[in-house]
Amino acid sequence: MRSIKWRFVLIYFLLVLAVLLIVSTSIIGRLDSTLTNDRIMSVKNQINSLLSSSSYFSGELLDENIRGIKASLNERRFSDTDDIFVLSSEDFETIIASKTDDLSTYDGQYAYNIEELNVALIKEGYAGIEKSIILENYETGIRSAHLVVPITGVDNKVKGLCYAIINLDVITKTLQSAKRIIFDSGLIALLITIILSYFIASGITGPIRQVTDVSKKMSEGDFNQRVEVKSNDEIGQLSSMFNQMAVELKNNIQRTELERAKLNTIFNQMIEGVVAVDKFGKIIHINEKGRNLFGVKEDMPLSNIELNLKTLGLSSVNFQNPFTLAGEADFVLNDKNYRILYAPFEDKDLNVGGVIAVYQDMTKERKLEDMRREFVANVSHELKTPITSIKSYAETLMKYPVDDETAKSFLTVIDNESDRMAHIVRDLLILTTLDYKTEEKKLSPVSINELSHSAVERMKLMAKEKNMSIYEHYEDSLSVLADEEDLLQVIINLISNAVKYTPDGGVINVSTSTDGINNYVSVSDNGVGIKPEDQKRIFDRFYRVEKSRSRALGGTGLGLAIAKEMVNSMNGDIRVESDGRNGSTFTLKFKAVKDNGEA
Repeated sequence: MRSIKWRFVLIYFLLVLAVLLIVSTSIIGRLDSTLTNDRIMSVKNQINSLLSSSSYFSGELLDENIRGIKASLNERRFSDTDDIFVLSSEDFETIIASKTDDLSTYDGQYAYNIEELNVALIKEGYAGIEKSIILENYETGIRSAHLVVPITGVDNKVKGLCYAIINLDVITKTLQSAKRIIFDSGLIALLITIILSYFIASGITGPIRQVTDVSKKMSEGDFNQRVEVKSNDEIGQLSSMFNQMAVELKNNIQRTELERAKLNTIFNQMIEGVVAVDKFGKIIHINEKGRNLFGVKEDMPLSNIELNLKTLGLSSVNFQNPFTLAGEADFVLNDKNYRILYAPFEDKDLNVGGVIAVYQDMTKERKLEDMRREFVANVSHELKTPITSIKSYAETLMKYPVDDETAKSFLTVIDNESDRMAHIVRDLLILTTLDYKTEEKKLSPVSINELSHSAVERMKLMAKEKNMSIYEHYEDSLSVLADEEDLLQVIINLISNAVKYTPDGGVINVSTSTDGINNYVSVSDNGVGIKPEDQKRIFDRFYRVEKSRSRALGGTGLGLAIAKEMVNSMNGDIRVESDGRNGSTFTLKFKAVKDNGEA
């Protein structure tokens, strides 16, 4: 029974029922006791009156006056439903007279043999005790009172007994009628109680039910609900306070939602990943960048996210030690470098609730730093070699006398090394310009067939010196969006490298192609090829496959790096293919340009 109203009704019902049961039981018990005692006392008084008024009982021996005793019993107006027996002690507890429906049945019989008589009561009577007991026949359900009155002589010696079986059927019927009246009255009282308690409970629970209904709607998000105040009692005061609480709750929730919206906007728009954990290490907040960082699905509830402090890179955090709750740490995840800045957050009582961690992607910075160090080292190394050569030859010329031919040889070396330094500086300036470009290149449709042919024409003389052949294969009308001068320089650079690093008598192929979406320029040779481990770094600055051979050929190690930077600035791509033994193929890829000039 969930309803408090019906609980009230049940409580009232049980209370009235308990009172009725107690009162009715008490009344029936007292009525039964009173009527029974009165009935027994009435018979007892009749017997005492008989014994005191009849001379037949005054003799020393009752057996001498049996006839007179019988006559006295018949003369007395005992109830027809009562049985009266006179027992003599001289004749071994024999019934000498009786008043029953059948007088011949009991007279002259031994009292202890009579089933209707109580032996224990008879014995107590002969002991001089006047006593009565209530007995019930369980077969018929009839109750009767058994009364024994000792008959004493002059010396108070018991000379006989007067035994009465008093029929209580009238009292039983009276009690049954009384019980029926009480039962009917009780039913009416209970019915009235139920009706009255229902209305009383409704008056109490009605406002409570209204508060409950309003609370349910408020829990669903409707904070405009109010409770109707119908009285000034405690229930009315409760309703008024509830309405006031609802107003304050609505305002607080609105403020909280606004603050949460602002915080969520800040967190979700941050370029860094943000993760908040409670003091048990459970995720309580993670923004979109954080989900992407740790591979957590967008729709996954926070309770299902299985990330511990170690996985989050916060293994040094120990909530038992407050000195470990703030700081920074380096974190590597998915081959990326992150810097973690973490700090604790507290409640209004300054109790630590958890830790907030911010993940800053430092991969690019670390890579740039590594590249900067490597670049500086390479530049220093590349410039140091020609400077050392120039200085050593110059010092030799200044300190020692040499002939004209030797001096000319020394000066040739100095001149070559100076040219090499100039090439390095020139290429560095080009890379610097590409790295620090301030605006996007203006790209226009360019025919890759014409540019490729122009580059081949410029490199034919160089190829002829090495007895090499250059073959051209072009598809018709292929154009791309590019900077004409830069793209031409890139193609020339690729052909120049092919000529330099292909043995004499080699073959170079320059071709263009398309797949409908992209257009391609390919430069291939039949040289020694590039090993797979070198292909990964072939476009790095100052990287040479064979350093000694590259320097001998005048390479600076920056040509392919410059080519890649130029191609990237034109939204293109460059790649190399080689099995490491039989030549190499460099391919440029750009978006195809349609006839209307759009990519």
